[in-house]
Amino acid sequence: LAARLDGLQPRERAIMERASIAGREFSRNAVVELSPSDQQSDAGGVLMTLVRKELIQPFRSMFPDDDGFRFRHDLIRDAASRRLPKEDRARLHKGHADWLELAADRSTELDELIAYHLESALRYLGELGRSGEAIDALAARAGERLAAAGRRAMHVRGDLSGGINLLTRAASVLPEHHPTRRAILPELGSALMRAGDLDRAENVLTAALEAASAAGDRRLELRVMIEREFFREFTRPEGSVEEILDVT
Repeated sequence: LAARLDGLQPRERAIMERASIAGREFSRNAVVELSPSDQQSDAGGVLMTLVRKELIQPFRSMFPDDDGFRFRHDLIRDAASRRLPKEDRARLHKGHADWLELAADRSTELDELIAYHLESALRYLGELGRSGEAIDALAARAGERLAAAGRRAMHVRGDLSGGINLLTRAASVLPEHHPTRRAILPELGSALMRAGDLDRAENVLTAALEAASAAGDRRLELRVMIEREFFREFTRPEGSVEEILDVT
């Protein structure tokens, strides 16, 4: 596969690499937006050349009035992606997330996909040792998208395990003192308790209490204290309702 990619024309190789960032399935407009301005006009023609060379194939697009494609095999996509330096992967993942936000036209259905690309950009930037306000802002964007997707998974689709996964990722990526992180920790603790993961539930609720206290958010602090006491009443036979009443 690497030899086949080496044998492509430079612009064909570049299109393959950019498409690999968008995913196994991608749209023509996504690749166009990831391309330099002087290469955007012929991106569609290059994609059709790659179809004839049997590296990609036409596929349905999630966006109306846009052509869709997919890699013929995950290994082809992986080989194309590995050619990119981490710096370029981070830039392209962020660029694709930016494009998805505009293409989705404020739709919430792509929160998880957008968050994945923001997380990927963060991971590569972290491996490069990058830090600072721009990285924190990127982390906040990813975390807010993950939090929204996690809440929707639990409350709209009834997907408890999926919601836990998304909220856990949100809590790990959000800056420590971000208000969204404080807000989702009690929700995550409660979800873990319902899922029977009691050790993690207690740890998350304790972290939620510490975060609320550090922020001076007395209302959230009381909410977490009540949640934690109900949790302890549930897990400790020696507990008593009086402990909950003391908190309230």
